[in-house]
Amino acid sequence: MSVVITFGSSVIMYVIVYMILTLGLNLQYGFTGIVNFTYYTFVAVGAYIAGVTALGRPQPGTGELYILGANLPFPIPILLAGLAAGALGGALALVVFRRLRSDYLAIVTLAAGTVALDVATNSNSIFGGSNGIF
Repeated sequence: MSVVITFGSSVIMYVIVYMILTLGLNLQYGFTGIVNFTYYTFVAVGAYIAGVTALGRPQPGTGELYILGANLPFPIPILLAGLAAGALGGALALVVFRRLRSDYLAIVTLAAGTVALDVATNSNSIFGGSNGIF
């Protein structure tokens, strides 16, 4: 019985998270018409910052590699995650909104998302490579 409750609660949490992501995409594209392919990149940056600031330092010999490991109490990692995602979004917006419109905006945001994925996947010492945080 406890397996069913655990599975059900994790499915409910995934549904809630995907509903929040869908509302964010609807706000960006549905109401404003801005095509942003790096939306999930900002979410990933925020999730990574929240994870590594809430975790402690990686133990030697375990194979875990990630930066920070600050072991901060609950509300601080969430605030830092929002600030990090907002800073990345602001930096990209300074470049994109100054000179680009319509299809070029979509191409640059797609390229930024691809670059972020390549950097995160290939940086073993900073992000743990394709293994991530385990």
